[in-house]
Amino acid sequence: MGAACTCLVAPYLAYMRQDKVFKEGEGITSEYFARLISGFADSLITVDPHLHRISNLDAIYDIPTEVVRAASHISHWIKENIQSPCW
Repeated sequence: MGAACTCLVAPYLAYMRQDKVFKEGEGITSEYFARLISGFADSLITVDPHLHRISNLDAIYDIPTEVVRAASHISHWIKENIQSPCW
């Protein structure tokens, strides 16, 4: 339809947790999905991905990626909207 580029905005990358084979026969879905997404999107924006054994998204994606950190935004909202938060 004439789009110059596509950017996938994914608030949560559930498959990122599988970044290692733990049991025989398991796949490393973080790498599989990175190849899949890199094949159709020109860039990726996501929120706080699970990066335990992978240093950054550029290690597995072939497209530009951006990570948005949520903690400061959440804490700001709590400060502004909750008078006595219970922890």
